[in-house]
Amino acid sequence: MGIIKDNIMKRILLALFVLAYASSALAHSGGTNSEGCHTQHSTGEYHCHNKK
Repeated sequence: MGIIKDNIMKRILLALFVLAYASSALAHSGGTNSEGCHTQHSTGEYHCHNKK
């Protein structure tokens, strides 16, 4: 029974790690200048975001 509990715990921890990593991968670091603008590397487009 202990082996099953260990296996379940490992799967839960792995799932939590994957979710935490995936959420950080979806966000970008910002990289905007003082006016809130940056170049979108995938398209080469320069655009600005609304300041909050």
